[in-house]
Amino acid sequence: MPTFTYAAGHTVAADVRNVFSGIDGALLNTARLTVSLLEASEGADLSAAKGQKVLESVAAGFNKVVEGRKEIMTAHRALTVIKGESNLSVVDYGCLGSGPLASAADVPASAA
Repeated sequence: MPTFTYAAGHTVAADVRNVFSGIDGALLNTARLTVSLLEASEGADLSAAKGQKVLESVAAGFNKVVEGRKEIMTAHRALTVIKGESNLSVVDYGCLGSGPLASAADVPASAA
């Protein structure tokens, strides 16, 4: 059984929260950038082709951040399993959001 200090678990839990906050902030900022680009382009005599290239690049970046967020969720689930098999299994560092990391319906059958 893995044995961790309470402080180490607390640090990891805080870092997980910070990572999600940073990722979600990046998504919000990218959404704002998209709106700004569209507003700035309106009436600026920007060709549709040039504007399209920019929008495609921003959209691709947004999608990559969403995929990265999914991978961090997968890592978070793995960390939760490790914690549950360790000396810290009874320690509650708090879940992100208002509930558990994932409800049973959110977890793929292969991960259960």
